[in-house]
Amino acid sequence: ITVLGDYVNTTTPVAVYKLTGTRIEEKDTIDFSSKTVNAIAWRPKQNEFAVGGLNIADTNKDVAIYTFDGSEINSTPAHTLDLSLTVSALDWTHDGSYLAIAANTTLYIRDDSLGAKTSVDCGALINDIKWDKNYRIIVGLNSYSGNEIKIYDFDETDLTEVTAEGAAYTGDVKGVDWSGGGKYRVAGGSENSTLHVDEVTDAITVSLGEVHSIDWSSSDNYLLVGGDDKTFELRKISGKTTTLLDSENITSADATTINAVSWSCTGKYVAVGATPATGDYPPLHIYSFDEDELYVTEVTTTFCNANWECLNDDLCGIADLDWNSPTYPGRSTSTMYLAAVGDCIRSSTGFAVYEFTSSELSETATVGFAGKSLQAVKWKPATSLIAIGGSNLSGTSDIIIYTLSGSDLSSTYVRNLSASDIVHSLDWSPNKEYLAVGIGNNLYVLNNDLTEIKTGDLSVACGGAIN
Repeated sequence: ITVLGDYVNTTTPVAVYKLTGTRIEEKDTIDFSSKTVNAIAWRPKQNEFAVGGLNIADTNKDVAIYTFDGSEINSTPAHTLDLSLTVSALDWTHDGSYLAIAANTTLYIRDDSLGAKTSVDCGALINDIKWDKNYRIIVGLNSYSGNEIKIYDFDETDLTEVTAEGAAYTGDVKGVDWSGGGKYRVAGGSENSTLHVDEVTDAITVSLGEVHSIDWSSSDNYLLVGGDDKTFELRKISGKTTTLLDSENITSADATTINAVSWSCTGKYVAVGATPATGDYPPLHIYSFDEDELYVTEVTTTFCNANWECLNDDLCGIADLDWNSPTYPGRSTSTMYLAAVGDCIRSSTGFAVYEFTSSELSETATVGFAGKSLQAVKWKPATSLIAIGGSNLSGTSDIIIYTLSGSDLSSTYVRNLSASDIVHSLDWSPNKEYLAVGIGNNLYVLNNDLTEIKTGDLSVACGGAIN
């Protein structure tokens, strides 16, 4: 642990201590005499620490990086920097690649040898700075017209302000920090002994067309996006950065709409369901995902036994699809199942389950719903049960849960929620106990047998149509 202060007469030493259990032992010190020394920051996973102040080294250097070999501090700095300003705060990125330096009103970003990267004038005296693990930095300033807390995103080249609303603080902000995962920020200072803890709401935005379907991979690193374009995208999400890894055209018809994208249970395959806009192209596509090279390759497709007129003239397609969980229903280790709903299945509105064997897609079972609206499908985790949703699918029932047994689909539970609204979305809770249903403007949560959780149903009006 490194410590600095002016606690020895009129001198300002920096000391390195070793902590062993409850015992603390001084290893070495540097005496900066009567110099102004305000900040110290150990470089993560390295035997170096930075010290900041005013004219602290080599007569006129305001930042110095020293090395420590476990016993002694090398009194000759490894790197120095002259800003001709008083440094008030220092902080390294979590990986030790960059050092943030607060000097007067300016925030400087330097590399690990103090080479210049970028800087920004924050508008008021900076008191404290802290990086999070996503290369965002929070800055605490003296009272400054409601701008006492600022947040910047660093892309390793430039700083971009991403300050969220509500970041004002009445008074001087003396200390700032992030929660471990970067979800929350905290600030404190001279505002009536008040501590501010806020959730950070700034978000990644990506310029696409109209988005109809998104799906995270099981690893939470990869995202599929599809919408009112013939192209779906594969993106990697890391902190606040999104990187386009691959994009694939599923047809040559510009009017194609991608309605559903879904990762397989193994994370090795991607299913894409669409309205292809022409009878020459299939509505259901399977792609493989190469985790090493980070791209997708088409493996197989199916027309879902739809005729050309259905796809071309009636603009039929797949509305929704979902893969089964890893070991259900009973299957060989090389086989997976995919459930799909749409108005192209056997040239009509239907529900189908397909078997996929890493290279081929074959129909296992279907149920027809001619003349009905069928919009949603969701496989119950680690079971042979599949929920579908629409409007008046069986009599007046909007939701049906089927059991897949071999090549048979049998209706197990049914439920009617509305005489006029259409179910557009379904999702099971991770513990398999509850099914969320988006129907019209209302969100319902039902038991796994579609019964009421409480008398009168558990629901909430969301104020707009749920997609």
